[in-house]
Amino acid sequence: QGAKRGGLLLESVPRGGGHAVVMGVGLNVLMPRVEWGGIGQPGTDLQTAAGGPVSRNAAAAWLLEELVAAVRRFQADGLAPFVEQWRQYDIMRGKLAVLRWPGGHVMGVVEGIDAGGDLVMSVNGVTRRYRYGEVSLRAAP
Repeated sequence: QGAKRGGLLLESVPRGGGHAVVMGVGLNVLMPRVEWGGIGQPGTDLQTAAGGPVSRNAAAAWLLEELVAAVRRFQADGLAPFVEQWRQYDIMRGKLAVLRWPGGHVMGVVEGIDAGGDLVMSVNGVTRRYRYGEVSLRAAP
């Protein structure tokens, strides 16, 4: 519903002859509303969404089980099984964003990801694909 409940950071790092992905996950279980003022974007937490108390341990256990299953599926089948679901939940799609990388940046409208996982952006009316960088909605005007 447009309020941030958590975040996901995926970082590709060189490893051997290919790449590995480092994943960071943050999930807001209980966050006082007064704290959201300093973040600069609408937010919520699991307890608000659930309408009652949520066990952090139970939430962490569920999340870890889901992540392990997803990583195993990714190892077996690649990105393809995840692309449609990614698109369904992609909050950046259609929004102005800044993509930064060492020594440069670009601003454009996020179109989503392609079948290979590249970020697709419309930059000055031209569709471009990017394989690396840090994308942010907060840094856009």
